[in-house]
Amino acid sequence: MSVFIIAISIHFYLANQYSSETMVKKFSDAVRSKDLKTAKMILGEHQKGDLTEEDVKGMISYIQDEWSSIDGLLMSAAKSHSEEPIIDSRGNKILQIVPGEKKFGLYHQYYLQPLRIEVQMKTNLDHVKVTDGKQMFNQLKEANTYETIGEYFPGTLKKVTASFKGEYANLTAETEIDFKEAKKNELKQKIKLNGAFIPISSNRDEALLFVNGRNSRASIKEINQLGPIATDGSVTIHAELRTANGMIKSNEVEVVGEEAIVLNFNEEDLLALQDRESSSIHEEEGSGDGEYYSGLASLVSEFMYASVDAYNYRDFSLVEGYMNPSGPIYKKTQEYIDYLDKKGIYEELLNVNFIQSEDTRNGVNITTQEEYKISYGNGSMKFKKFETKQHFRWIDGKLLAHELIYTKELYSKNM
Repeated sequence: MSVFIIAISIHFYLANQYSSETMVKKFSDAVRSKDLKTAKMILGEHQKGDLTEEDVKGMISYIQDEWSSIDGLLMSAAKSHSEEPIIDSRGNKILQIVPGEKKFGLYHQYYLQPLRIEVQMKTNLDHVKVTDGKQMFNQLKEANTYETIGEYFPGTLKKVTASFKGEYANLTAETEIDFKEAKKNELKQKIKLNGAFIPISSNRDEALLFVNGRNSRASIKEINQLGPIATDGSVTIHAELRTANGMIKSNEVEVVGEEAIVLNFNEEDLLALQDRESSSIHEEEGSGDGEYYSGLASLVSEFMYASVDAYNYRDFSLVEGYMNPSGPIYKKTQEYIDYLDKKGIYEELLNVNFIQSEDTRNGVNITTQEEYKISYGNGSMKFKKFETKQHFRWIDGKLLAHELIYTKELYSKNM
């Protein structure tokens, strides 16, 4: 008889020990005492190995504010053997009592299954990358549109970083994730990158736009508005009007805020440039070919300025589009950029004068004279004047630089 009583006692003890009510009480004690280890053991997701103590800490932090209410709902569910999800005051399904394996083949073990919240994000720019520091989420493709980045247990996603890499700016922004803003298991989060599209205008809209001293290779007329671009003062822009008879610069503007920017040229500089153009020898008397020669002069001038940009930025791509890849000048320019880099030499092209052109069977030979200010690695500086003859070849209807025929120094002096 005593053995029977002991057996019955053990049965009721074990039934109580592994009951859902006991499990809820243990979890409640763990939440109140912030016992992360015990709470983690009770959460069913632990069985899959997906939860860390940091995740559990985040979940406890999320439910702490209304724990009394949630605790009561959990205990009611345990007593009624309900597996319906527990819903918080924001309409989020957050916890669910689930049965596990039977202990000793008789007693169900119970766990709490945390339920995930879908996190959606939107930003003010297209093609933005988003990361939590551990993994990269799907790229947010379209500005001002919410896109799902994943599903998370409440409180387990702490911070998100958005980054944008564009032609004119590399932008980043961070935002804290607040799951208490979630409703019905959806959290919509906004993150704004400090970049904008800035309208650009000028009194000479054919001028080339420069961003932080770098040639955009597009005219103000072609760009119309610049962006996305940082608006925190880290970007400076100006325009350059480049012709065969010289180059002039507009005012320089630091981009702060999203106001429209006007890049104007000094009227006296424009008049001086026009005077040089009117006295140019581009147009031959009575030939009627002035427009043709003017076009050649503009072509070679643009090519020479782009070459100097490539030299100074050590970036062949800035001039590559002006060249025939099959021509000897293509490789020689790459080698020359390497040489300048090793020697620490930088060039400033002050002026390009078109001297003459000669039509050939497959292109045009163009002769120019150029003036440079050259800075050397040892700190010295020189003014130099050269005469250069280059062959431009017709490739698919375009004149491209093909070969440097010669270049000779006409004048040099120390500065």
